[in-house]
Amino acid sequence: MEILSVNLKNPERQVIQEAWRVLRLGGTVVLPTDTVYSLAANAFLESAVRHVFNIKKRPSSRALPLMVRDLDMALRVVYANDKISRIMETVWPGQVSLVLEKRIVVPSAVTGGGNTVALRIPDCFLCWALMSELDFPVVLTSANLSGEEPFVSGQAAYNFFIHDYPRPDLILDVGRLEASKPSTVLDLTTSKPKILRVGPVTPEELLKLTEI
Repeated sequence: MEILSVNLKNPERQVIQEAWRVLRLGGTVVLPTDTVYSLAANAFLESAVRHVFNIKKRPSSRALPLMVRDLDMALRVVYANDKISRIMETVWPGQVSLVLEKRIVVPSAVTGGGNTVALRIPDCFLCWALMSELDFPVVLTSANLSGEEPFVSGQAAYNFFIHDYPRPDLILDVGRLEASKPSTVLDLTTSKPKILRVGPVTPEELLKLTEI
């Protein structure tokens, strides 16, 4: 396990290149986002997805959310009509995850055997830089053991995982993040959209953003 310091708003290219290398080889990366420090892996590589479950000690029946680069990548992994596409364009990049019906390219390991998956584009330049040259989505879930509080810094994650196993391959550390909650989750698979988790974006704000 390696820890590298990185600038959140102007990430050093050599650090991003190392993260690309790890993800392409099926490894796992802890990185800061616009919410909390998160654990990322290649969503199209089942062994990498399984490794995320093992690191978090999370039941494999619980689905993992995805991070995508742009709307085109989102439409490669989920089904979306024109209305849903407009909602995507409105709430992304941002702290809202949308639950939609997955396409067959998304491994069942990601969704816990279900037919839906949550995904988003974080409002985070480091995340954009990471995704800019990846041709696959990544699973992105808070970098903590299942049921525990998220880590406040990359160093805190390192201090924990150095004594635990299995552990991530790489940690990108920008220091302490401002206090935040995991993303708001909106389910768009039902006739009436349903908020599954209230996060940084409140139901009132979400109503204005989506005009639902």
